[in-house]
Amino acid sequence: YYGFNDIGHVWDDYDRFRDEYESFIVKLKQALPDAKIYANSLFPVLNLDTIGNAFYADVSPYNQIIKEICEQYDIAYLDEYYAEDGYHFKSDFYPYWLNSMAQGAGL
Repeated sequence: YYGFNDIGHVWDDYDRFRDEYESFIVKLKQALPDAKIYANSLFPVLNLDTIGNAFYADVSPYNQIIKEICEQYDIAYLDEYYAEDGYHFKSDFYPYWLNSMAQGAGL
């Protein structure tokens, strides 16, 4: 998993984020050339008071970078998780999330 926590050390240096994310993708594809890779967009922070960092207020530039890298490397990009209430996930998201958790658990 690479993403949200990783923007904390690059702050608003989008070029650095792009370089690091792309480097990660290249290494992953080299290590697992036959794997189907899915990249998630970063979830928006709905309550900035909880984390205390305003630079998390707009993750859209990072998501745009991730989307561009996915297009460049033919990787599935998963986006738009939240329902209209901004709180619940859309139903289409749950199977991807379940598979991701299962894979992370080695199941």
